Amino acid sequence: MSINDYRINRIIGKGSFATVFKAFSRKTQKPVAIKIFSKKMSKQEEELARKEVSISRTIDHPNIIHLYDEFRRNDTWYMVFEYCGKGDLDKLVGKKGMLKEEIVALLAVELVEAVFYLAEKNIAHRDIKPANILITD
Repeated sequence: MSINDYRINRIIGKGSFATVFKAFSRKTQKPVAIKIFSKKMSKQEEELARKEVSISRTIDHPNIIHLYDEFRRNDTWYMVFEYCGKGDLDKLVGKKGMLKEEIVALLAVELVEAVFYLAEKNIAHRDIKPANILITD
């Protein structure tokens, strides 16, 4: 399946009002993550999605995934993000068990740096949990 400049590959996550797919950019041939919002969003869910887009456009930090593109087509909203191929922290811990202290320390530093950056911009994440901490390498 294709949409705009992206070739959709497979589902990598599912939330309450959006599904995330791994896809490939036709321009760069690199993987991306496409968040596809449900057509049947409530007004409140749509407002949350608008805020996510608005905030994501203003963020530029190495420890926060980058929004590449966003568009609507046939009443469906698409957000194209940087792809984090190692999955999330929840799955990593589930697969590997207890992580080494050095890894935990590195993740903690990166998380604090990201949260501090957001705080400087008066942004509160409000849903920090292992499933929302994505691993790149």
